[in-house]
Amino acid sequence: MTPPIGNFFPDDLKKNLAADNFKIGAVFKFFCHLAKKEKRFIFMGEKHDKSEIALIHINSELNRNVAPTAELQNEHILLLQSGRAYLTKDSYVNCTNLVIRSKTEIFSLLEKNPDMHLGHLSAEDFKILRDKICESRLIPPYKKKPFGLFLK
Repeated sequence: MTPPIGNFFPDDLKKNLAADNFKIGAVFKFFCHLAKKEKRFIFMGEKHDKSEIALIHINSELNRNVAPTAELQNEHILLLQSGRAYLTKDSYVNCTNLVIRSKTEIFSLLEKNPDMHLGHLSAEDFKILRDKICESRLIPPYKKKPFGLFLK
């Protein structure tokens, strides 16, 4: 398998590219310790002190064992692959949980691996997901508020 082209970029270019791509609405692919495999994540918000970021998972299918009720299933938003280069197939965005990570940790990953950035959500998709998170009763307000995901 051929290594990704980003591996051959000089470090200063990697840093500039990371800064350009590290924005709210960005879609990243990196190893998820919970799932024990690579997953896609959407950067949804940044803490006011800029120390942490809030991400949400993109899943390739709706797992009815994890979301057995209609209430839980309604918290997953279907994104069709068509017109979304960051997806390889129709997928579901899990709006039931925020994944909180260190901003420095994820930015460092992006600097080392520019290819982990897959693209950006459209403004329309971002609004749909943000509104769903803001309305969610499954994510406590104290978790959403520091990332600006409390009020629509």
